[in-house]
Amino acid sequence: MNRRLQDIPAPEALAGEEFSEAWEPRDIGATSATEGGQADATPAAVTAIRDREARIASARTEEERAAINRDRSIYRVALTFTAAEADLVKAVLGDRPAERLIEVCQHWSTTHPVPAT
Repeated sequence: MNRRLQDIPAPEALAGEEFSEAWEPRDIGATSATEGGQADATPAAVTAIRDREARIASARTEEERAAINRDRSIYRVALTFTAAEADLVKAVLGDRPAERLIEVCQHWSTTHPVPAT
């Protein structure tokens, strides 16, 4: 296997005629419309992400970067809905889905016990 891999120069092995747009960088601080959906973050999440990135950039060793990466104080959710479900979710969450989801969760937690983390 190694011998075969050595026979193929890396650029030629990785080259393709077409590239997808599966990953496109975006400003996480603003709601961005994606194809058929939205991406959003609360202001607190944006601050936490930027702080984490700054701490990683200023880390002096790989161990420091690894310790920062182990910090799991950021929680991301990716959900997909279709048809009537999608219409319902869009109607409830509106144009600021992250902030509205926090409101819904806070309201829910007033009547349901939330387990300690």
